[in-house]
Amino acid sequence: MILGLGGAAGVLFWWLRGHRWFAQDERGQMRFVAAALASLVPLFALFLLLPEKLYALIALMPWVVLACVIFGPAFALMQRLVVDEMRATTVAVVMLLCNLVGMGIGPQVVGILSDLLRPVLGSDSLRIRDA
Repeated sequence: MILGLGGAAGVLFWWLRGHRWFAQDERGQMRFVAAALASLVPLFALFLLLPEKLYALIALMPWVVLACVIFGPAFALMQRLVVDEMRATTVAVVMLLCNLVGMGIGPQVVGILSDLLRPVLGSDSLRIRDA
């Protein structure tokens, strides 16, 4: 529910308001995307560090909304900044890299970190421990 409703809210927000605020302003769109990306880090840290499940899920909602708000301007800028003949190739390369990192390299790095930290922290090597 959080991912579906939050994602829809983020995309709809950009469609209803965002593209009007930054119509024909690539620099403003890039700044908006940069600010949204920068705010994702503390919001996700808050989600991960809250001890109560309900509060953590509530904290996840603004993260999902902001994460989905950036799709519209990011892909629009990609389409606008390349020559017409390269639009499809640009999106294909970006999606390939996102999938390789997100579904290929990312889980592998987490597994390697878990294995490296196991001798020091035990079987729950990636879990945050209470003091």
